[in-house]
Amino acid sequence: MKAKVIRVELTPTELAYIAGLMDGEGCLNIYRLTNRTCKRGYTFAGRISVTNTDLDTLVEICELTTVGRVRRRTDQTGRKPCWSWDLSPREIKVILPMLMPYLRIKKRQAEVLMRFLSTQVWGHRRGF
Repeated sequence: MKAKVIRVELTPTELAYIAGLMDGEGCLNIYRLTNRTCKRGYTFAGRISVTNTDLDTLVEICELTTVGRVRRRTDQTGRKPCWSWDLSPREIKVILPMLMPYLRIKKRQAEVLMRFLSTQVWGHRRGF
């Protein structure tokens, strides 16, 4: 099965807006994932999520970029409901380089995440 090609075309203003949301509300991380097929029992994966209480904002970003998905976060008692726009590693590889010139606060994290994702080969990771 051939992988779907992801194409994203955004204006500089749209990229700056998304980067601002990511700087303020985003989380870029590398996390440990249980994987029983690996010799050591775990592997690592990259993730980006932007969390906000305004669903419309996240849906707009998802539709504008044509990548990621919006999901409701687990409710916390006494808190406003919130949602997150989550990106897969394949989607991160497409959109993060476009956002990089506009990121300020999360730029270093973005560089580390891109370096990590560049080590992935067909779902396998090397170098980390």
